[in-house]
Amino acid sequence: MDPCPWMTFSQETLLSMNVSTLFLNLTHEVAEQCVKDYFRQFQQPRLEDVVSSNFLVLNKMKTFFLPITCALGFVGNVTSTAIFLTKSMRRKSCIAYLTTKCLTDTFFLMALFILWLERMEVPWFHAPFVCQTGVFLTYFCSFLSVWLVVMVTLENYIRICHPKMVPTFCTLKRARGVLLTIVVIGVVCYNFPLWTTYSQEIPRGYLCLTMTEYAEYIKILTYVDTALTLVLPLLLNITWMVGIFRALLLARSRNRRLRQSSSRGQAGRSGVSTPYNHVTAMLLAVTLTFIVLHTPSHTIRLRLLIENFLSEDMHMYLSTVRLQGYFELLYYTNFSTNFLIYVASGKCFRKLWKKHASSCICRETSCLRPAQKSLHRSQETNVNSLPLLDKPQTSLSRHLLQSSDDVEQKSEV
Repeated sequence: MDPCPWMTFSQETLLSMNVSTLFLNLTHEVAEQCVKDYFRQFQQPRLEDVVSSNFLVLNKMKTFFLPITCALGFVGNVTSTAIFLTKSMRRKSCIAYLTTKCLTDTFFLMALFILWLERMEVPWFHAPFVCQTGVFLTYFCSFLSVWLVVMVTLENYIRICHPKMVPTFCTLKRARGVLLTIVVIGVVCYNFPLWTTYSQEIPRGYLCLTMTEYAEYIKILTYVDTALTLVLPLLLNITWMVGIFRALLLARSRNRRLRQSSSRGQAGRSGVSTPYNHVTAMLLAVTLTFIVLHTPSHTIRLRLLIENFLSEDMHMYLSTVRLQGYFELLYYTNFSTNFLIYVASGKCFRKLWKKHASSCICRETSCLRPAQKSLHRSQETNVNSLPLLDKPQTSLSRHLLQSSDDVEQKSEV
């Protein structure tokens, strides 16, 4: 059987799929053979060597990059979740969004790690049921991660620009309702991998593919996914961030004028409550980091869709696919840098992390103290059990005490 069964697809159907994902998720040998077969079918042998080498470079980079990203992200997200679930943190509505984001990012990294195991000749991702579940998790967790950042940005915007609305909208009860709504929308929109993908048996094992009869449907959902995870979230985040920075700049200029007037001896207060007093730097850092790491990959993806729709030039298309492969590496770090962002920008988070880290260290040292005490006691017991040493020391001490009493009595006389 052909190791690349998608070679039987039409060119239009194949271009509607994520070609870079199909090639880059395979081992080196299979990827090289599939790239060669791909260009032989579409009669473009001149691009064969160039594109094959570029795809294999990306393949090798992902082989070393993905496990490090998954391991660091898993540890960081679990640690962040544990800190967010403490009593002093979990009562805040924004923390509910950040905790859910850590959990969804962890599931995404788990699916990504299973995908990486395929490179190590561990055929798990392409196996039946794992194929459908893994693709679903990547879509679903990516959607949740995007919209959780949007909700964090919205809450930050309300706290800074409309502080009177905080008691109404920034509550834990309302945050739970929003989370439930986002989860339901995500399941409804992204359940299609569960019934449009299948595991094709090949000589090397299985290969996770999309059913050809759903190719056009998947193509439409690709445009919908681009709108839901790039266009709309990006517009909302940028709009609210502009409002946040505008409010901060106005508050800063107002404080400057008040300080100048107070220094000249005019009537006025030396300080004023500004929106900056209520803003959380950690929330701003989360939004800005998301925009930097998330936007490039989805922008290239949008460009791929436009080029596929307007042009049939494979030279232009494949150069964009190659660029998307590099931006995907940047995109994956968006799911593994949460802990670093929280420690660097969250003062309260940093204090709690140091407190828990120190308590864990003290707990480990306290476990060693009983053993040391028991060892010390056993040594004392062994020494006291020696009769030849105990009695002379006791008689000597008594003689010294009596002699000291005699000296004191003589001095008093």
